Amino acid sequence: MVAMGTSLADKAWDRDSAVYRVSGVINVISGWLLTALLAFTTAGIIACLLYFFQIYALIGLVLFVMFLVYKTNVAFKKRLGKKSEISQLFGKDVITSEELYLESEQRIGVALQEVGTLIQKVIDALGSESKKKIEKVSLEARDFSERYETLYGSFYATLKKTADAKSINYPKPDGQLTFDRLSSLYLAGLYHQEDQPVHLQLADTEQALISNLLNFAEPAQRYCPAGVYEVIDDETGGKVLHINAQNCVHCKTCDIKDPAQNITWVTPEGGSGPNYSNM
Repeated sequence: MVAMGTSLADKAWDRDSAVYRVSGVINVISGWLLTALLAFTTAGIIACLLYFFQIYALIGLVLFVMFLVYKTNVAFKKRLGKKSEISQLFGKDVITSEELYLESEQRIGVALQEVGTLIQKVIDALGSESKKKIEKVSLEARDFSERYETLYGSFYATLKKTADAKSINYPKPDGQLTFDRLSSLYLAGLYHQEDQPVHLQLADTEQALISNLLNFAEPAQRYCPAGVYEVIDDETGGKVLHINAQNCVHCKTCDIKDPAQNITWVTPEGGSGPNYSNM
């Protein structure tokens, strides 16, 4: 409790405004007093139960503790199962495009099947007007959402370091079934106003060169389908990450796939982006 309060007080004291500092310290002190009050109240209730009910109160407290341990264990196994699912997904050594397509097809099929089942349960619950059924299906939908949001937020973990990865020699575009990036960008009909705010934001401008370039040879150069990211030489002979934001097709891959989670895609100005006129 003291360590937590000290940490909060330090953060409050770092604020520029004196009002924030004072209110932050007061909040910390109030938290200490509230925690102490709750502790004394709980201890008093337990003491009273033991005094008046004796052995029966002790048995009840033991059963209550066993129940808490059981619930904690169930919750821990549930979280462990989610981590195991992510580990199985990211532990596979998928090299060929056929293996990647098959893996994606299987997982998308499972997800769509779960969505269909959930929709049917929602319809049945709403039709029955049963509060209990509606609450149950709401919990199932929330669990489904959390499970796939965890996977979505962990896609960057699939990347392997350059030292552990095999080099892939992609065939040159034939102009019939496969095309180069510049031709594809031309077909996309991109349009961005030059003076609009940058919608691809870096949390740390040095992170791309410190970690990503050293460990992953800056993967944004390869996973971006529009060639937005380039590592070029600067005037001093060093490396710098150059962002061609005007080429962005707004696929949001960089936001998801960056191993350092250093890139954030934000909504660009209205009317900007690709315009596939022939679709």
